[in-house]
Amino acid sequence: MADAATDNAAQPAPAQPQQNMAKTEEELANQQTGQSTEEKGGNGEQTPPPQSGIQNYGFFLVIAAMFAIMYFMLIRPQKKREKERREMLSDLKKGDKVATIGGIIGTITSINDREVVLQVEDGGKLRFTRSAISRPQGEGRGDTTDTT
Repeated sequence: MADAATDNAAQPAPAQPQQNMAKTEEELANQQTGQSTEEKGGNGEQTPPPQSGIQNYGFFLVIAAMFAIMYFMLIRPQKKREKERREMLSDLKKGDKVATIGGIIGTITSINDREVVLQVEDGGKLRFTRSAISRPQGEGRGDTTDTT
């Protein structure tokens, strides 16, 4: 009988190391994630951080607002100016008085898809690419430059 009592006392002892091993594994996992058992709560279960819908989407709303501001302040006006310039270059015709990006003012004597020939005041003719035309000159254009 004494042997049976000794056997009963010896059996619960192995169960405790398993609980201790479970706690140490839990502590190792907490160390890897940087949490302690106090942060998890009294019963050892992890409590999720409070979340609200606005905080979840706040970052994306800020990015979307910045993109919208950039579009309306930079991209859209640039596209509008580019469209106006393309229309101005496509509307050029023989006899129009224009200024080049270099500041030369002349009258178009010949024009094709890529090049423009200008006649300047002294009678010389200069050949430019169409994209070198800066703006039209003369009547109705708001430019009152006198060339005499």
